[in-house]
Amino acid sequence: MRCPGCAREYMTTWLAANHARVLARRRLVRRVKNRGQENARNVAYRAANLEKEHARSVAYYTAHADQRKAAYAKWKSANPEVARAHVRRVTLELRDAYVAARLGARTKDVPKELMEAKRVELKLKRLIKEMKK
Repeated sequence: MRCPGCAREYMTTWLAANHARVLARRRLVRRVKNRGQENARNVAYRAANLEKEHARSVAYYTAHADQRKAAYAKWKSANPEVARAHVRRVTLELRDAYVAARLGARTKDVPKELMEAKRVELKLKRLIKEMKK
């Protein structure tokens, strides 16, 4: 068993080595306690400044597009089976992005009526292909 002096010495050296981590932990605990108030403030601010927040978000994503694409490519190479399953699911479900890609355009550039018409066409093509088998 350690003597009280040794324990105090150990704690002071440990605290000196881990001071930043201890402070971060304390801040995290305080944030968790005040999270409800923070969320309410954030929601109120975003509701009051909707256009500004949207512009900030768009600016961030356009400025960091290369980094996001590189991170996605890295993840895709590390998880090829998950990426293939996602593409397969998107294709089978005829999601908007897939249908728009088949039209040669981006999703936001294609009207909903045209999207639905192309989706029906793709379903018919699949049905005809199955019936030929």
